[in-house]
Amino acid sequence: MPLAPLALEPIEHPRAWGHELWLLADLPAHITNGRSRVARGMHAGRTLHELLQDEQLRAQILGRAQRAAHGGFPLLAKILDAREDLSVQVHPSAAYAAQHPDAHVKSEMWFVLDAAPGAHIYRGIRHGIGRADLERLIREDRALDAMLVIDAKPGDCIYLPSGTCHALGAGIRVAEVQTPSDTTFRVWDWGRHDPRRPLHIEQALACMSFGTDQRLDAPRPPAPIEAEGTRTETLVRTPDFSVERVTIEPGATLHQRGTGTPVAWMLIGGGIELEGAGQVSGDAAILLPADRSPLEATAARGASLLQVHLPDPLLDAPPAAPAHRA
Repeated sequence: MPLAPLALEPIEHPRAWGHELWLLADLPAHITNGRSRVARGMHAGRTLHELLQDEQLRAQILGRAQRAAHGGFPLLAKILDAREDLSVQVHPSAAYAAQHPDAHVKSEMWFVLDAAPGAHIYRGIRHGIGRADLERLIREDRALDAMLVIDAKPGDCIYLPSGTCHALGAGIRVAEVQTPSDTTFRVWDWGRHDPRRPLHIEQALACMSFGTDQRLDAPRPPAPIEAEGTRTETLVRTPDFSVERVTIEPGATLHQRGTGTPVAWMLIGGGIELEGAGQVSGDAAILLPADRSPLEATAARGASLLQVHLPDPLLDAPPAAPAHRA
């Protein structure tokens, strides 16, 4: 019997710079509050990790998709609310991770939900700036002089593959989709010197991308698909995940068929009624198992969601797409 959609309970994570809400998480046991629980239905109260330990349920949930290296679900989905500037940071490149077993690749995407006037996202190192230049600017407390700056506005999509130096500026709220890793190297922290938030300059410089090694350009995405009151727009396609923005007009219905891999829905506006998951609204996630019947999501007052696909090993990995697009 196909598995019903899994509505997940959000997990609150207060931060020094603001707030994180984890919508879908299945991280290693040593990470506090790092595993999502099913909110309702026959598996209510069980963690996603517990379900994946059952061979039959794992097959139903993942289908052809692969588990993460730590054995958990291969995605982490969050809402970040930055009241202050986040540290300038980088995640290990594949080459660095291959030489350092304790480091893990982390690629991510930000979709801007809200942005205060004048808010910025910092993404990538300016061409002409090399490792020695950046190291000098960090010592001089001028790391931002090396970075490319994006004026943030709602609807922007920022792709951050591992090795890309980046920072989220104050006054921005984003939906984040990432590979489930917690390896982060801080490059610079806005002149703040907090012993609880150490810098990792040597490690960061060893795995950071510079110049033409950075994937800053992106191919033009395909045209949006509109049908029966729904609009589906590709935001990013990467080897690790693909993300689409789906808009459902008031009273319309979104039809979804199984594809052999799971799909995650991140509700970012309005609400839907989904058989097997009930009413879902606000900042929430629904996991659609790989083994599922065709389903319909209705939106009485309209809804907006991010639809996240995992790679299918039977298909070639898609090319990476937009680094920045409104």
